[in-house]
Amino acid sequence: MGHYCGKLLSSGKLVDVETIFTIDRRNHISGTYRFNDDGETTVGSLSEIGASSGVQRRLRWFDKYGMGSLVIRFDRNYRRFEGLWGTQDSDLSYTWSGGECGAPMS
Repeated sequence: MGHYCGKLLSSGKLVDVETIFTIDRRNHISGTYRFNDDGETTVGSLSEIGASSGVQRRLRWFDKYGMGSLVIRFDRNYRRFEGLWGTQDSDLSYTWSGGECGAPMS
């Protein structure tokens, strides 16, 4: 599906994130991500929750800090996305965005 470069809010700071999504024959999205975590790289995985189609998706994230939810909305060409994430016990209130790597983010 694509490799996206963008920003996410982590520990009160917007940090660089790379997100890679794949889509299977059933239209289910999964993927991986990595972000700058105070000079180190944190790696995690993504898996879609439930069955859906279209530009808005709900995913579960998992990394060394735990797990939680991420809701994203792609543009109609799937070239960029905007999302909100939260931990398992919190509201979706932290930004997570991505666009084509090398393209300017607006």
